Amino acid sequence: MICFGGGSIPFRLSQDIFLIFILISSIIIINQRGYILKNITNSYVHYLIILFTAYLLIVVTSTLTLGTSLFAILSLAVIYATFLLNPNEFLNRLIQIILFLSLFSLVLFISTRIFGFSTMVGIFRPISVVSITRGAESIYSYNFYLYSFVVQHQHRNCGPFGEPGQYQCILSAALFFTLFYLNKTTPRYRVCTVLIFVFTIITTQSTTGYISLAIIIITYYIHCNIKRIIDRKTKKSFKYLLIFGTLFFAFTSLGHQFIETTIYSKFDFKSKEIKASGTARQEGIQGVLKVITQHPEVLWGIGYDHSIVKSVKSESGLLIYLIAVGVLPFFMLYSYLIYTSFKYSFGLYDAIAKLLILFNMSLGQPHLINPLLFSIILYPFFINYKQKKLKRTINI
Repeated sequence: MICFGGGSIPFRLSQDIFLIFILISSIIIINQRGYILKNITNSYVHYLIILFTAYLLIVVTSTLTLGTSLFAILSLAVIYATFLLNPNEFLNRLIQIILFLSLFSLVLFISTRIFGFSTMVGIFRPISVVSITRGAESIYSYNFYLYSFVVQHQHRNCGPFGEPGQYQCILSAALFFTLFYLNKTTPRYRVCTVLIFVFTIITTQSTTGYISLAIIIITYYIHCNIKRIIDRKTKKSFKYLLIFGTLFFAFTSLGHQFIETTIYSKFDFKSKEIKASGTARQEGIQGVLKVITQHPEVLWGIGYDHSIVKSVKSESGLLIYLIAVGVLPFFMLYSYLIYTSFKYSFGLYDAIAKLLILFNMSLGQPHLINPLLFSIILYPFFINYKQKKLKRTINI
């Protein structure tokens, strides 16, 4: 489920083989373990079938491919299949795995900063493969099983993914779960986990990641103060984090470099112009809106292979997906996520945080369809049914 967002494992297996593996394993798990939560299994599977039918309707009437349609269905299916394997330990396992990846990536990132990119690539080259070749002699990255050495982003922490934006999406989901839902653990472990995730997100030097980081911490702090549930250690850790972050970004060369990568390289404050990837995203959004205005029929869905879609910058993410799959499946997917977010959240700021994270991540193409991103909304839905079943069992 974690690798679904573009990790090293799919690169090694090939994306098609990986998706087939996810499809078959998810079907087997849901079929064999679905009885654990029978009510939710029936309703959730019925929704997936209806959603797939909507995608299939677009497939037979446009250039949308079946593989693209399956991608969204599989993203939702693999979350539930993973949850069914062990509902009681789903969250703990997820956070522990991402925590391990986070620590491992920090070690390699710091080592790369100390010894140099070429030295580290030389060490891991024998057990890594080139993920993507761009041109005859251009190498995009060397993929070690748990870490990717990306030539284009050699000064950023990509973790096991091909792009730092993909990695920060996984880390942000883990941070959200740790703050809002990881309650059955010691305050010390929780605080340490939060600090590790925050520091790792900072090393990705992703603008989207920094925005999500601010959303999560601010909404959590407001939520806890309103509910009066924040503990002293967490409150103190937030203060120390703010002080450390201010000193790091203001007085260290590494902090200045991070600010340059995430802010100044994307926005010129003198001319008030957006630059680099920010420009590409802005142009993508404007391009899609122009296409929709001139050709409203694209809202039915035209697929990613259509010349109109290829002419628009892919960084627009959410809007590109809208004209690719069509308004019907798009509305069915995101209205379901929004409805579920508000109905099963335990507070207004919990729901707001989820939707802001979803919207922020979905502006970037790599983060549009990601099980970890969807799981922050669907997990409360799953455990709500699980708790209802437990109460019925106790009453009987």
